[in-house]
Amino acid sequence: MAEKIELQYGYTEGLEEIVDVGFFQQLPERKLNAPVRFIPGKGIELAGPDPIEIGTVIISGTATATIAGLATIIKSWLASRRTRIELKNERTGKSFIYEGPKLSKKAREIASELSQLIDAEGTAVRIHASKRKPKKAIESNSS
Repeated sequence: MAEKIELQYGYTEGLEEIVDVGFFQQLPERKLNAPVRFIPGKGIELAGPDPIEIGTVIISGTATATIAGLATIIKSWLASRRTRIELKNERTGKSFIYEGPKLSKKAREIASELSQLIDAEGTAVRIHASKRKPKKAIESNSS
């Protein structure tokens, strides 16, 4: 039986220019939690459909994937995207970061690292995907 990894993810709505939401949509067996809204002075409550409500909407969820499957998703996603993916076991503190485009690691190497994040307690691994800004061209002064 293939080794599985439990993932937790979350991001703030409206930060799609920073968070690579598309990556999270690639995760298998995703379960989206009910969105919550943080309202200063009131705290956290379930986010309703009313767009006039003021506050920050937080989207979170979980996913379950095989180690090999997740490694393949990471490798293919980072082949052409300027994204930084970080996975961390909060209990042990162990983490790995992968950056694209053109990630040089093979999916097999990524899978080997991901398996190190699984602990005996079955702690869910936090996963975050952020968009990276393109590198600026270096200007040269030619005379």
